[in-house]
Amino acid sequence: MKKVALLLMLSMLTLSCSEDEENEKQKDMNLDLVLKELPQKWKLVKTTGSFAGSENTGDDMQWQETYTFNNDDTFTKTRLQKSGDKITASGTFVIGEESETSEKSLKLTFNESSAIIGSCHNEPVEYLYYKKDSDLLLSNWWACDGPGLFYKKVKN
Repeated sequence: MKKVALLLMLSMLTLSCSEDEENEKQKDMNLDLVLKELPQKWKLVKTTGSFAGSENTGDDMQWQETYTFNNDDTFTKTRLQKSGDKITASGTFVIGEESETSEKSLKLTFNESSAIIGSCHNEPVEYLYYKKDSDLLLSNWWACDGPGLFYKKVKN
């Protein structure tokens, strides 16, 4: 009987979470992704390829790149090629959590197709993952033979 009462109480506690608590939980998750203070800028600091010894940093990278995340859930991605060409693309972002790994992630949806979108699909969407232990944003483009892209937050 005590076990049934305990199960009933646990069920009631689980079901009693209000929508406000759920919204607060979502807000806390967002804050945990280091996007507490916006706007923020993240700069490409390292690229890797699929072969050993293909890591590049600084001026050795084929391009320089930044993401700027804004208060209104928009972002801008800017790439500066070694040739001096500058490409910019923008869109909106959503913060999520990967259920399998509990890693925080950003889903970036671009306003239109662009050559600088690093994606495994033909959609104008990118995914970045936050590695809390190293304070880096990582592109998931490497999952489909794209380069490994590592971004570090730029101090304001």
